[in-house]
Amino acid sequence: MGTPLRLALLISGGGTTMEAIIKACQDGGLLYGKIQPAVVIASRPDAGGIAKAKWQGIRTRVVVPCQPAERFGEQILAVCREFGVDHVGQYGWLPMTPEIVIAAYPRALTNQHPAPPEFGGKGMHGKAPHCAVIEFQRAVGWRDPWTEAICQWVAPGAYDTGAVLYRLIVPLFCDDDTDTLATRVLPVEWLVQIQALELFANERLHELPPRQPLVRPNEMPLLEMCKGIARERYPNG
Repeated sequence: MGTPLRLALLISGGGTTMEAIIKACQDGGLLYGKIQPAVVIASRPDAGGIAKAKWQGIRTRVVVPCQPAERFGEQILAVCREFGVDHVGQYGWLPMTPEIVIAAYPRALTNQHPAPPEFGGKGMHGKAPHCAVIEFQRAVGWRDPWTEAICQWVAPGAYDTGAVLYRLIVPLFCDDDTDTLATRVLPVEWLVQIQALELFANERLHELPPRQPLVRPNEMPLLEMCKGIARERYPNG
């Protein structure tokens, strides 16, 4: 077994996926001996995941977004250099990642999203993507009753637009609401990120071919309306 890859976990909130990944890196876990959590970087000093990381014995740093974006990026990269980071994963990370960070980790910077990428963008985090998915499917008569959790590359200049690297489908039910769907998708989110890291460690992570789109071209205004509803209902995710 080779030297494990050193992972920086970027968080902004409770760090549930972060915690699942850390546990998967422990003896007996899928990532044991392959991935080593090197540091947790939080964008907020009150992020709940900080205490969870410390409880697991993982070092933490707080890097608060600032302007210009390049300065923010330099602070993130300084932490990554300090801990010898090989791979960076965004797990509930809310700030726009500066381009200099993306450039420093080509093909080694991934993002977690709890819904199809069509249901991404600014403000589409937490429960908002699930709400938008349900509103859209109701509007189209539950035409494609599924959603997904994904791992994707981080792309510059926009949220949730990077190529998809790993996905798992989650069924939708007509009696679903935002809370039931979020609860059912969450453990799938953890599994997606853990399995993607396992593939990365084995140099087998690659971009997936495009799938049949959930949203038809003439339905883009409907999609934006559903995302707007979601943002209003869940302004903080």
